[in-house]
Amino acid sequence: MSFRLLLLSDIHSQIITLDAILQKIKTLKPKVDCCLIAGDVTNFGGSEDAIIIMAKILEFIPKIYYCLGNCDSLVKTINIQNCLLLNNSFIHESFFSIVGISGHKPFPNLSIFEKLKKQKKRILLLTHAPPYNTLADLVGVNKHAGSKNIRKLIDDYSENIILSVCGHIHESRCLQQLGSNTIINPGPVTTGNYAIVDITSSALSGELCNLYS
Repeated sequence: MSFRLLLLSDIHSQIITLDAILQKIKTLKPKVDCCLIAGDVTNFGGSEDAIIIMAKILEFIPKIYYCLGNCDSLVKTINIQNCLLLNNSFIHESFFSIVGISGHKPFPNLSIFEKLKKQKKRILLLTHAPPYNTLADLVGVNKHAGSKNIRKLIDDYSENIILSVCGHIHESRCLQQLGSNTIINPGPVTTGNYAIVDITSSALSGELCNLYS
């Protein structure tokens, strides 16, 4: 059994570019099962702006799980079927669990990870903030600006977390292997970036994509 994910981050209300990406991925085979959005859905827009974006994605993909970024401070609730906010919360999906932590200064609820560890669940971690000291948090030449809390979480639960999806730092688009964990910052949708991930019960593969390449 295989499960295909579309990874998006930093949409910043750029619905024209988003639509072009969705038009491109709609021809993929196998089709995308779910979309993960790593925050900054809007550019300081409210819930109505976010609803328009989510509704557009749901025209092409059956489910969305998302976290909020620092530019989503005005987004409160998005009451759309098959679109779920994950903020220090989780959902069981297929043969893995997705844990989401919103904000660019995250404080993980460790009890969630302890619970999933006891259940021997494979975890997909969805955050806006990238983990510290990785390719996903580079600003400039050698400055790391990611979250130390998220990095510690990945290190402490390395046996469970198999994929970490993040955003926030636009210039640090990456796919990096860190032990058994794959870290992906798909890059901002604003410049045509996205990623595709395929997961089976025993393997994971990812690809960084761009609308213009």
